[in-house]
Amino acid sequence: MTFQQLLNSEYGINDVLALRDLSKSGPCYQIVTAERSYVLKQVDRLDFLNAYQKAQTVLKNHGLIQGSIIPTKTNKLMTKSGYTLIEFVPGEAIETYTDEQFCSIIKHLYTYYQILREVPFAATEIEEVNNWDKLKSVAFMCRKVEEFLQTFELDERVRWLLKRAQLVLSEHVDYFNRAPKQLIHADLGPGNIVFCDHTIKTIIDFTPEYDNELYALAQFLYWTCLWDFSESASLARIRSTLTIYCDGDVPQEMPDGLFLYLLKACMFRIMGPLLNDSQNGEINIHKLQKRMAALETLFTIRQAIE
Repeated sequence: MTFQQLLNSEYGINDVLALRDLSKSGPCYQIVTAERSYVLKQVDRLDFLNAYQKAQTVLKNHGLIQGSIIPTKTNKLMTKSGYTLIEFVPGEAIETYTDEQFCSIIKHLYTYYQILREVPFAATEIEEVNNWDKLKSVAFMCRKVEEFLQTFELDERVRWLLKRAQLVLSEHVDYFNRAPKQLIHADLGPGNIVFCDHTIKTIIDFTPEYDNELYALAQFLYWTCLWDFSESASLARIRSTLTIYCDGDVPQEMPDGLFLYLLKACMFRIMGPLLNDSQNGEINIHKLQKRMAALETLFTIRQAIE
């Protein structure tokens, strides 16, 4: 079935003027019609769409712009083939940020997550479908690291980094379990924040998770600071994040918490591919060199950010 046929049969849209490929990690297309533009995206996770449906309703009630999900002709959020249609919000999804833009994003995220606290949500609303879902548990993550260290041949640097991370995380399992949790966007990075005329227009590609707001911040800092680390710019941004986020009034325990959630974010990005690889009886640590470098960087700057 072509996209035109899918749009016609599922949504009754037959006046498509243009189809633009926006794909990155998965199939995603801008659909332009005579009256409106949409984003057609393969999601395959109805639980994610249900979470976004809740979130966007509350966010829009508070005046934040969010693209609404367009239901199918049978009032479903997703087609049988796993696609969803969302209103297209015009603007530019910037990949790199100036200091001014970075500051405005952190301030916006404070508002964003204060609003998301109002969304009635429970951890059980996100299904455990794959290895990434299992890794939301720090205890599970630590057990898997220990298994890998005992099972696979790893060079000394990798072994040392994984073991060090596991020790720190395992010492703080209770902390992670007790931390306040809410609905968050757990994969916020470059390309997910849309600007228009130097102003934040919307946040897209909502990846729901039930966790602490610091974990959401940590995932954003992982992609924007640790992924391509600059000792001057990136470190300064990480150190300034909580001051900006809390408008200068940073709770005493928050800096330690941010480090722990950054560590969880780093290990989440490493352990996901390793778990997938291990199902075939082998792992390829070499393809994760940049992710290991991000973890090493985090330990290097630990004292500077706590």
